Amino acid sequence: MSAGDWLEAMLTRVDDSTIIIHVRLLDDTNAAQQEALGVLGVYLIHSAYMLHETPIQLVAAPLDGLSVERIEIDMINFSG
Repeated sequence: MSAGDWLEAMLTRVDDSTIIIHVRLLDDTNAAQQEALGVLGVYLIHSAYMLHETPIQLVAAPLDGLSVERIEIDMINFSG
């Protein structure tokens, strides 16, 4: 992926709940993009199980080590 590419990921829980997220990775290198995506993925998995009762906390919680200079989230869709 090159800087500025968009990535859409879907995370589905066992009970058929789904989180779809659309992000733009802003880092210049593939390694930095992979790191940012890894942080986001771990955060989403943790949040899907721990914050599923209050989705606003999932959206408002800070992402560890990520900032608007590294990642841009333009859409999060919850269902289930």
